[in-house]
Amino acid sequence: MTVRKTRVLLVEDELADIEFTQYAFDRGALDHTLTVSQTGQGAIEVLQQTLGTPDFPELVLLDVNLPDMTGMDVLDQIRSDADTRKLPVIVLSTSNFSGDVESAYNRLANAYVRKPVRLAGFEDLVQAIEHFWFGQAILPSK
Repeated sequence: MTVRKTRVLLVEDELADIEFTQYAFDRGALDHTLTVSQTGQGAIEVLQQTLGTPDFPELVLLDVNLPDMTGMDVLDQIRSDADTRKLPVIVLSTSNFSGDVESAYNRLANAYVRKPVRLAGFEDLVQAIEHFWFGQAILPSK
């Protein structure tokens, strides 16, 4: 039996959050490829470069605060492109301000999740992602 490798794009500039997320995926139940971009422009380039290839991500974890543009700007670009608009995007933020939540969903985020502050929280988040997004949800075809 061949185990399918899941592909996730993490758009995050905080090194600790990147390390926690990588560690959590490494300890997770699924074989995975976690591609990391520390900028919004880098994330857009990853999507453009992998489009139509087996490396195209199945899910994006998108931080709101990035050094070159906001995560919301990245989400707008993803949704404005016919080739990427169906790509599931989970917005991660330290904010639970209702305006930020509304803004993400108005831009068609698939979920808005408060970013964990401890390693155990990242492990719980990754476990939930694996269970729902890769175990229960039927994702769009490439």
